[in-house]
Amino acid sequence: MDLDKKEIVVSQGKRPFWQIIIASLLFTLSFFFLFYGFYKFYLMGLHEANTKVIKGNVSFFSLSIYAFLGGLHFSVYKTIFINTEKQKLKTQFSVGNIKVNYHSEVPELKYVSVFKNPNSDFIEVNLWYGKNKHFNVYNYENINEAMSFGLLFSNKLNIDLLDATEKGNFKWIDKTKS
Repeated sequence: MDLDKKEIVVSQGKRPFWQIIIASLLFTLSFFFLFYGFYKFYLMGLHEANTKVIKGNVSFFSLSIYAFLGGLHFSVYKTIFINTEKQKLKTQFSVGNIKVNYHSEVPELKYVSVFKNPNSDFIEVNLWYGKNKHFNVYNYENINEAMSFGLLFSNKLNIDLLDATEKGNFKWIDKTKS
């Protein structure tokens, strides 16, 4: 991380390959249900359609929407750009080359924590903001790498650093000694 830069990028990263495969299957199902519903309408014509047949075709369109939303769930990744100079926050949601940006003010940043996740072997670096919200910035396997990144990240944002790697033994890091 370059300490002279005025913008910090926090990226969720790309999706694992298995999630991309599931997303592809769900998108394919979505288009299949959509086109099959239109095909059934075309075959019977609107003058022959009764209520039961129309409800059946509407269920194909509903399945198409659910499959499409499931595909989005497995393919969207999030990137946050924090501009420390202008106090602006840009949240970007991406699916492939399609990107949607939301601009806002930087929320009140509280602190950075380095946390040992008891459910995995990873050491998490989290950014805490607002009342009790956090964003997982990065996961490390090595505690020293996580602590040095947490220190660098908290220095860049000019906020406190909490060492929560030991359960029940949380301590604030004195950054002046580091």
